[in-house]
Amino acid sequence: MRNINKKKNATYTLSTSEDPLWEQLDRYGPRGIRGEEVRMIDVPACVSDMRDIFDGEHAQAKVGETVEQRCRFVEDQERLTKTYQGEALRAYLAKRACDKTAKATLKRYMKEYTDHAPLPGQQRWLGRIQRLFAAVYAGAAQAIDYGVLPWGKKRTLTAIRACMADAMEKLIANSADDCERGRGSGQSDQSMLAEFNLRLDGATFVRLNRNRRKKKVSATRLTAADGVIRPTKPRKCEYLLFGRTMKAWYPEVSARQRLTKLLRSHRILKGGRRADTNTRQVLIAELGTKVPCYGLVRKRLKGFVTNVQ
Repeated sequence: MRNINKKKNATYTLSTSEDPLWEQLDRYGPRGIRGEEVRMIDVPACVSDMRDIFDGEHAQAKVGETVEQRCRFVEDQERLTKTYQGEALRAYLAKRACDKTAKATLKRYMKEYTDHAPLPGQQRWLGRIQRLFAAVYAGAAQAIDYGVLPWGKKRTLTAIRACMADAMEKLIANSADDCERGRGSGQSDQSMLAEFNLRLDGATFVRLNRNRRKKKVSATRLTAADGVIRPTKPRKCEYLLFGRTMKAWYPEVSARQRLTKLLRSHRILKGGRRADTNTRQVLIAELGTKVPCYGLVRKRLKGFVTNVQ
């Protein structure tokens, strides 16, 4: 269900994220102008097997195995929040009203966000969305300074930046113009696969040890790498290509989408975290965060390229 309220040329949208907003609009006519997309941002949300947001490793044990148990868990959290935490908004406003430097602080935090969350591929038309996310971070960071929110600024920025990246990626894909659609259209499927195979051969993959407590990989090596090799079972491992690496190799959205679709059709690329994505969030302990990665089956890719040649 969605509630769209228009007042004084402003649009406010509430979405359950059950399906993309623009898919519904496309069914009833041409797509709206780009400015409307800015005001109605579709941020993809991770969902569990129970179709809710509790998708952690131990969610069933902590939250519940049935819908009724999970509903009771949410109601309990709401009751405990009101009892012990109070209303964060009121506490924030009380602090902010007495802060004479509040405006300057917000501007400083917004600049901090834009410095650490640049626009993808210098897509300037997304700058308006970037400022909206920057305002969200600035308010949260200021609330952390006031002691209202018990969070860390670094992780808060990382989480908000991930939401912005997901939203922008979908907007770029939806609004790809004729120029973007036309580029690279003359390259054959076999040529694209061969080129991708050559890039992988020259890529740097860091092997993660099974017992990583004894021998940790440095964060510097992982930051400079193109991906990781992660052990799954004894004598078995999986190749994970970082999402940023794929974007660097194929900066044009149309070319990247065509390649990933081709790789998926030949089962060279594993499924993403949802049916409509190709990447999944993988926790890299050495980096202290989850990283979007593509799961690859390199043996199948090399076998396919060899057969074609």
